[in-house]
Amino acid sequence: MSGVWIILIVIYSVVMISRAKSRAGGSGKKPGAAGGASVRDNAGKRNDAAKSVPDRAAQARQQTPLRQQAQHSVTDYLRQKASADEAAHAAADRMDEARLSRETGGRTVGRRYSSWDSVPKGMRVVKCGYCGAENLIPEGARRKNCTCYFCREIL
Repeated sequence: MSGVWIILIVIYSVVMISRAKSRAGGSGKKPGAAGGASVRDNAGKRNDAAKSVPDRAAQARQQTPLRQQAQHSVTDYLRQKASADEAAHAAADRMDEARLSRETGGRTVGRRYSSWDSVPKGMRVVKCGYCGAENLIPEGARRKNCTCYFCREIL
């Protein structure tokens, strides 16, 4: 009995598939699928299926330079953007240096000293009289020619 039901389900599904194909407008064959069959396109021109394969290859060859051109244009754009960003960063660095020079009056800014670090050769530790921060300044430099790294006061 169950074998009969399976056969009925298979027949029903085949009928439904064939109806769906007939509603879709045709015998279920795709245009250009047959080897030498000819079909009409939307403009009513006759196209042979055998000719459509080389046409696709020609289109692919024509698209390749366009893709390369698009890749080159993206690469060029990114290169230009990188150089513009680099110029902007350089300008910001120059502005920071100018601001620092104005704040310190052209004096040398001390470097931060941490108590667990050793004092480098040619440097000495000077404590700021205003904020108490310990600064590293060159050994031969005078205190009045240096400013604190933290508060920018003259040491």
